[in-house]
Amino acid sequence: MATFDYTTRELRTKQALILDKADAGEDIVIHRGIRKSYMIVPIHEDDYTISDEFREKIAKAREDYKAGK
Repeated sequence: MATFDYTTRELRTKQALILDKADAGEDIVIHRGIRKSYMIVPIHEDDYTISDEFREKIAKAREDYKAGK
């Protein structure tokens, strides 16, 4: 699958197209300025619930990232 890159301006003007591509499984990257990028991925009902264990893993990963690990 291809990766599609858009600016935040394009996201505002092409929102339906971009979300349709994400729904189809395409990789969507939104660029905001020079150093900020975000991925848009579809989530499902099961994805709304985050266990405490998973929250702890996320917190540890953020700490490791900040520490340069």
